[in-house]
Amino acid sequence: MQKSVRLDIESAERNAPWWLGYPLVERLRFDLRPFSDQLEQSGRRALAYGWSSEASGLPLAGAAKIALDEYLLTLLTASSSAQLQR
Repeated sequence: MQKSVRLDIESAERNAPWWLGYPLVERLRFDLRPFSDQLEQSGRRALAYGWSSEASGLPLAGAAKIALDEYLLTLLTASSSAQLQR
C-alpha cells in the first residue's frame, strides 16, 4: 500500500496559473516544513480515499488517479499561495 506521494512538479507548474488565477513569475519551489492542521487533514482524507480504493481491489487508474494527483497539488499550491499572501 502506498504511503507517500510523489509530486509531478511539471504538471503543477503547468496548472498552477489556472489554479491560482495568475501566472507564475518563477518556478515552483517547495520547502520542507510542517503542514497546517487544515492541509494535513485534507491531505489525509484524500490519501485515505485512494488507499481504501486500492485495498478494496479497485485501485485508482487513469482519469481518477490524475484527478486525485491534481487535487493534492491544488491543496499544496493553494496552501503555499495563502502563506505568500500573508
